[in-house]
Amino acid sequence: MSVYIVLTADIVKSRKLKKTQSQEDEVRDKIKALNKRLKGGLLAPFSLMRGDEIQGVLLPKTDVADAIRQMRYLLRHFKLRIGVGVGEITTGIGSSNSWEMDGPSFHLAREALELLKARERGTKPMTMVRTDSLDLDEMVNVIFLLMGSIIKRWTPEQWEAIDAYSRLGTYKAAACEIGIAFQNVQKRCYAARWGEIKAGEEYISKALQRFAHERMKTDYSPI
Repeated sequence: MSVYIVLTADIVKSRKLKKTQSQEDEVRDKIKALNKRLKGGLLAPFSLMRGDEIQGVLLPKTDVADAIRQMRYLLRHFKLRIGVGVGEITTGIGSSNSWEMDGPSFHLAREALELLKARERGTKPMTMVRTDSLDLDEMVNVIFLLMGSIIKRWTPEQWEAIDAYSRLGTYKAAACEIGIAFQNVQKRCYAARWGEIKAGEEYISKALQRFAHERMKTDYSPI
């Protein structure tokens, strides 16, 4: 039995956005860029469906929190709700199209997405994880909520610096790509609380990887 991570996202208020071919082309181009970045960590690449939903399947070894941040960066002109489901895939393994697959992981991702849509009062998280472990879900989702309260304050310049630094590994390399002094990359990352965000991402990804590993060692009963 194998466990996978399904990400199902929708573009918030997409019906109110001006429908143009150029806008749809932009979304598809960004999805292609995301798939290129995550190459090697995907069971099925991300694709656009129904005009406003994006879905892909990650291998259990993939850094899910990092993948979510990269999705948000590349599609930063759009507001996304992202549901994450961790579980088995029972139908369609081998297909390159996630929309042809099915199983508990897809149902959990859909459930997470619908829960996000239903939040009308109080705090409004934009990312939610669902597994078959309530304790794990509550812990991971609180961390996502706290990180989101910081990330939503990032400026475009901070987003750019963090994206480059997280991919390239050094301030010097990031500065070279962006075209600014490396000290400015460092300042932007510090002001954005990148160290704290990175620690939260690593914890989430390791927790979900451990969960997937444990489920693959035991009999898994679909929900």
